[in-house]
Order: sequence, then structure tokens, then C-alpha cells
Amino acid sequence: MNLRVDFPLQKHRELECKLCRQTAGSGNPLRLADRAENERYGNHRPWAKYAHSTMDGEVVKVPVGKLCSLCLNCYRQLGYHHQYGSVSKYMEHVASHPAEHADKFERTLNIYVNKLQEAEPAKNILVQRQHLLVAKMTLDDNLRKGTKRSKRWIFVEKEYWDEAKRGPLPKDKLVQQTVDGEKKWGVICDDEPKGRHRFESF
Repeated sequence: MNLRVDFPLQKHRELECKLCRQTAGSGNPLRLADRAENERYGNHRPWAKYAHSTMDGEVVKVPVGKLCSLCLNCYRQLGYHHQYGSVSKYMEHVASHPAEHADKFERTLNIYVNKLQEAEPAKNILVQRQHLLVAKMTLDDNLRKGTKRSKRWIFVEKEYWDEAKRGPLPKDKLVQQTVDGEKKWGVICDDEPKGRHRFESF
């Protein structure tokens, strides 16, 4: 059942996401396909969890919890659900490492939202795996862990896929990117041969 989002009480509108500090009642940053699609989220920021409630005899979805969908997607893509488990545990880590949160998570979120905004409105669904991958690879290319350098990610057009080097083309991983103003289909993959790792120093 495709219910619209609304706020029976002011406290529902004022729910704050732990990770980005945006409220459930704040504006939707995405360009959605049409008015009806936007109204699914009440023209507000998509939230990670909703409960059903009744307003003036109509059943509506009400945001609950303290995470928006955009942040939840980024949290999982960065692997934090494996590294920290719950968001509460991650926030304990952030309390003593605030700069790390700003440098990695917030930058990933901004890149992700920008990529979604650049997408065609008709295809601008909330969860697009390729946009999360691009957000993460854009950030990973500049991040360093100790003296080991992060992997270098590349976009290989399907016409130039080298099966002798990389094996059969993984059609389930095909994504579309804009290259020199033209839309191309290809695969995002790392550029490091197996067993070889790049280091700044030893």
C-alpha cells in the first residue's frame, strides 16, 4: 500500500537524524520523478523507518527513529554496520573522533546526494547502488589508512572490457556514467592486480 508521509504531531516533524542532523520535516534534497512520487515522502527528507498512523480518518506513514534513508544507505555502503554494528556505537566513536566523521561520512553523503541530484528525475529512486559506489570510490581515492594507499577505482566501458585480463563481463554490475558529456555503460572496478598493493612508504 503506497501511503503518503505526514506528521500527526510536531515531535514527528522535529525528529533529528543522528548522522546528518537534518530533521524529518526538512525539505527533500532529491529531484523526484513527479509530484505524486515526491508526495510519497510528504515533500520532506526520506526517512529510514516509518510507522502507520491515522490523520482525519486517513492512514498515513509517520517517520520514526533517528536515521534518514540517505544516511542509512551511506552507513551501510561504508561498511560501518560491520565495523561498529549499531549507529549508537558509531556515535560513541564519533564523540572522540569528530574530524573523522566530517572527513569521511559527511563527504560521502554529500557526494551521494549530488550524484542523485544529477540523475535523470525518472530514474532518481532513493537507492541507486551505482551512486553509492561512485560516492565511496571518489572518497576512497583520496583517503589513506596508515601508509597503505586506498584502492584506485576506474570505470571501464563495456566495449573495452578485456575478458582475457578481467574475465567475463559481469553484466549484473553494469552501471551508466556520463563520460565527456555522453552516457556510457560499463563497470566500476579496482585497478589493482590481485595480490598487489600500493604503499606510500614501508
